[in-house]
Amino acid sequence: MADAVEVARKVVDPEQHDPEELRRELRPWAEAELARAKCEFGLYTAEFGSWSQGRSAYYLRMLYIVWGGDEVVSVHVDDSPVNYAGVRVLAHQAEAFRTLRASDERLAAVSS
Repeated sequence: MADAVEVARKVVDPEQHDPEELRRELRPWAEAELARAKCEFGLYTAEFGSWSQGRSAYYLRMLYIVWGGDEVVSVHVDDSPVNYAGVRVLAHQAEAFRTLRASDERLAAVSS
């Protein structure tokens, strides 16, 4: 079994981009990177998701690309059931709660 080799990586801030646009752009970007790197025939994956400490935390789109050396032979798209908009709302709510909690703790310390 061959070792996995990273061909390319692109870090984007999803807060500054529409996640649906990032999903749509994944395949053209992956194909361009495979062509740029002059990759040989094989099965490649491309993932758009969240990473934590170098490991995938969750994905929003995974592509399985059979690359023929010059072009895509076949591709399978796997979209995650993760509701990105919902995740973003929960993250903002959690941050607002932490901020409120910190200000309450400072106020309690001053009142004591």
